[in-house]
Formats: sequence, structure tokens, C-alpha cells
Amino acid sequence: MPLSEHERRILQNVERELFIEDPSLARRLESGKPDDGRVARRTLGLVALAGGVLFFLLGLLENLAAVGWLGFLVAGIAAGDLWAQKRKASGPGGSAYKDR
Repeated sequence: MPLSEHERRILQNVERELFIEDPSLARRLESGKPDDGRVARRTLGLVALAGGVLFFLLGLLENLAAVGWLGFLVAGIAAGDLWAQKRKASGPGGSAYKDR
């Protein structure tokens, strides 16, 4: 369904104001890849962390040392990766929310 002329003008005004307010966000949205895979990687890290903790607990409860160590290893790697992602997102300034 095509936009009416009035709706097109409103959309153009919104686009123009977005470029004025937050040019970096506008460029990322224009590129079609606003998150660059960060959300998927963070989600995968959280799932791996939860799975690692579950395997660790399963290993403890069932006296399966190999399963417990594997869970501990997976949880540790996932936690390290999530921590590294957070540090990378925050950059040298120390906060991921610099504008706030």
C-alpha cells in the first residue's frame, strides 16, 4: 500500500530529525544492520553460560566429574566472552552509555 503525500512528508521529516539528533544511529539504520550481530552473540553467550552452569550442577549432583568440569569450562568461557563484549562495548571511556 503506497504512502500518501502527507505521510511521505511526515516520514521525510522524521528521517531528517533523526539525522540531526543521532547521525550515527541513522547511518547504522540506513545500512540495514543496526546491531552488527552483537545481540545474537550476547544471546548465544547467555545460553552457553546457562548451559554450562546446568552441566556443572548436574555433574555435582550426579557425581559425574567429567560433566561437571565440562560445564565449569563452558560457563567460564561464556562468562569471559560476555565480559569481553561488555568491555569492548564500553570502550576506553568506561561506559557503554556515554550520552546519558
